[in-house]
Amino acid sequence: MKFIKNEAALLFGRMLVIAELHLGIERSLEKDGIKLPEQSELLLEKIRELIKRNRAKELLILGDVKDKLFALKDYEKEEIRLFLNNLSEIAKLTIVKGNHDGGIENFIKQPVVKSYKKDATLFIHGHSLVEKIENYEKVVLAHSHPVLHFEDKLGGRTVRRVWVLQKGKPEIVIMPAFNPLLGGTDVREGFLGPIKRLIKEDKAELYLLDGLYLGKISDLE
Repeated sequence: MKFIKNEAALLFGRMLVIAELHLGIERSLEKDGIKLPEQSELLLEKIRELIKRNRAKELLILGDVKDKLFALKDYEKEEIRLFLNNLSEIAKLTIVKGNHDGGIENFIKQPVVKSYKKDATLFIHGHSLVEKIENYEKVVLAHSHPVLHFEDKLGGRTVRRVWVLQKGKPEIVIMPAFNPLLGGTDVREGFLGPIKRLIKEDKAELYLLDGLYLGKISDLE
């Protein structure tokens, strides 16, 4: 397993793994007065480029393909279908269902699963523990959108996405959100879902997307 430098994505053999696309989030942001151009095409091209550059044969999306929880309009469903079908043309695509993905299996053709297992590694979204994780050597999940807030001497703030890695049995990896428009939970404030009880501040290591090691959560001020 390898984190891809400067990307919120990892390689597991010939499988590319990403999480938290939240397709359609622009419409949610627009309701809050934030107008942005359509982002789906940019995300699609980024994923396609990662697949080709890393010669991936498979693509695993760890949940929250869509942003809207309920009542998608027909054109929204069609946009998601076209997005996923495009990816399926260049890689075998599997979706691990996230808490935002209710009903997605009813309008897409790609396989939708609760969990995915490969080589003693369990891949889940993370909003629920659908397997006994102690039966696996590694667990890879998403859901928390882990970030770290930095503040300079003038009070300026920067939010950076981070990887969370806790070694042990099992080894736990919490993925950063692939969609850069998403907010996140500062790791100093804890994590979402049942995994939070397993993350120990003195054991969980943090890495920026560029690979810079930040230390353990307990090391942060």
